[in-house]
Formats: sequence, structure tokens, C-alpha cells
Amino acid sequence: MKLIYKLERKFGKYAIPDLMKYIMGLTVLGAAMGIIAPQIYYNYLMLDFNAIAHGQVWRLVTFVLYPRLNTQTLMIDIIFLAVMVYLYYSIGRTLEQVWGTFRFNLFIFSGIILTILATFVYYLGTGSSFCFTESGVTYANLEQIFQAVILAFAFLFPDAQFLLYFIIPVKAKWLGYLYIGFSVFICFQDFMAGDFLSVLLMVVAYANFFAFFMMTHSPVAHAHYGHRPEKKKVRYRNTAKEESTYQGARHRCAICGRTELDNPNLEFRYCSKCDGNYEYCSDHLFTHEHVHRE
Repeated sequence: MKLIYKLERKFGKYAIPDLMKYIMGLTVLGAAMGIIAPQIYYNYLMLDFNAIAHGQVWRLVTFVLYPRLNTQTLMIDIIFLAVMVYLYYSIGRTLEQVWGTFRFNLFIFSGIILTILATFVYYLGTGSSFCFTESGVTYANLEQIFQAVILAFAFLFPDAQFLLYFIIPVKAKWLGYLYIGFSVFICFQDFMAGDFLSVLLMVVAYANFFAFFMMTHSPVAHAHYGHRPEKKKVRYRNTAKEESTYQGARHRCAICGRTELDNPNLEFRYCSKCDGNYEYCSDHLFTHEHVHRE
């Protein structure tokens, strides 16, 4: 928890707002490639460490352009793609509003980095970046990371409802449990079939989710961090009365110190659970530790 706050204070300004919009844009672009020329992906863009070793380093980024559409079932795939894009984009925006832009960026990019590292470990052990089985070829993409996004939403909003198959109302927590159970079954099935890359990618994606979730939401982490007053909060308490004249700004975040002059798109709200007039930007309104007078 303390490490994440330090990283946010140092690198938070580099976080990408509305990151899920760009990821879904890349998803649609990859789907279009699957219709027009899917071989471009397999020959030049997929994560292949043999090719990377020969100088094609762009594959470390372009592997996210997964060509998920199949020309044989095109209409059905397009419908499911539209539903998937809408669902993941809505969930991603919700997570960003709750966690803040930096933490959501950290969650997504750590998942991508771990996917690359897992594929590299598999490459070192087998000499290949993909796995051939009777059911097809397994190679790195963002599928497991998307599942981790669903799990994060399910654990944060357990009582939210989804319409399974557009008909059956299911609470998010049960959908999360279903995802975990199904993933365990698929991992066992892939392991028995010799698809060890698929198992490894699933394990690291879920490990990233559980580690991130425990670091930011466990009672121990909140207790350890919450009872130590931060210097920034103390400084803000002493200057709260003067915030309206802070360099001509009317609003100032008690965590990051940003004002509406730094970013006109930021929204500011006072926290009713903090003792005192503490105002927070939209990135920290739901993620800050409440201040209580001792």
C-alpha cells in the first residue's frame, strides 16, 4: 500500500486517463485485422521471442492487437465483440473512477508486463513463444487480463447485477466465483493436454489480480497505512483555510495537490467522512484514507 502511494506521487502525472478507451480501440483494430489480413498479426505482430531476438522488438507492444474475429462465424463474432467492448469499457471506467487513474494504469500495465515475462519464461524453457496442441495454438494476448478486470469489478461491487445471456440476472460476486471456478477447470484441462503456456498465462494474470487487490483493499493494509498521519495531510490541514487563494485556484486535492488550473477536466469534492474540510480530486475521492482527529 505504501509503495503504491509512493509510485503514484512520483509517476502519477504520467498515467493515461480513460485507458480502457484506448485498449478497446486496439481490440477493435485487431478484430478488423482478423477480417482483412490475419496473417499480418501472426507473421509480424504476435509475441514471438525468436523474432524479438532478431530485432523485431515492436512485438512486445503489438501483440495486444489480437485478431479475434473469424470469417467463418463473422456476424456472431461481431455481435459478441460489440457486447464485449461495451462491457469491458464500462467496467474499466468504473474501476478507474474508484481506484484512480494511476492505480488502474498500474493494474493493467502490470498485467501486460507479467504476460510478457510469463511468455519469456516459457520461451526459455521450451524455445518457443507459443504452444501447439490438438485444440489449437496458444499465444499471449489480453484475454486473461480482461478476465482479471471482470474479477476486480466483481470483488469491488459484489451486489451489482449482470444479465447473463441478456436474460438471467446474476450478481457480480457469483459471476466472479463462476469465473474462478471455470478458470480452474480450464487450467486443469489445459495442463492435462500439455498446454502449459495457457496455464502459465492464466496463473500470472490471476496472481496479479489477487496481489493488487490484497495490497489495496486488505484490512491489514488499510490499518497499517491509515493510522499513520501523512505529512501531506498535516500540511494541508494547516493551510486548508487558504486553499481558495492558492495560486488563484478555488480547489486543491489534499492528496496530490493538483488544482483545476493543472487540469480543467478534474472534478473536486469534499469528503463527508473526513474530520475537517478536506477536498479531493476525482482520482482520490474514493481511494484516500479518511482523516480523523485524534
